Amino acid sequence: MRFITLFTIVFLLVSACDETVQKGAINFAGEWVFNVEKSDLGGPRGGESFGKREGRKGGLRMGPSKMIVDQKENELFVETLLHNPEGEEFSIKSTYTLDGKKSKNDSNFGTRVSVAKWSKDGKTLKIESTMTMFREDREFTMESTEKWSLDEDTLIIETTRSTPMGEITSKAVYNKMNK
Repeated sequence: MRFITLFTIVFLLVSACDETVQKGAINFAGEWVFNVEKSDLGGPRGGESFGKREGRKGGLRMGPSKMIVDQKENELFVETLLHNPEGEEFSIKSTYTLDGKKSKNDSNFGTRVSVAKWSKDGKTLKIESTMTMFREDREFTMESTEKWSLDEDTLIIETTRSTPMGEITSKAVYNKMNK
């Protein structure tokens, strides 16, 4: 009986701590404009890509322009606006749960399964993902880890991707749009 009582007390304390962290967690909601100068999009071969040709630092073929983020109690909704190599804008929409449960997002590029977790201090959100893509008759899997943090009105997303061509790291910096 004492064990059950002790277990219940410990469980309630741990639950209360987790709830406190979630309530004190950063809110990423807002419209964010991509900051070319402060970002480093990396790349497998020194950043030779569309981004470099357009005067951007980094190696993505499709450069981001803006993100629209809505954050509710336990969900993060992200719409990323990008430009393809022809300069046309398109968006990718994703939804993540913020409780460590799996989220599944489909796009033209493939299916991405992600788990988002807060750091203990509630200041960093870590999103670990596995994306399955198909090209011709072959299936590719890419794993990535994103670390989201805020520095005043600046959103920083540091990403590490494991690809068939090796590990790629990048840092995307966004400035909050004032309304």
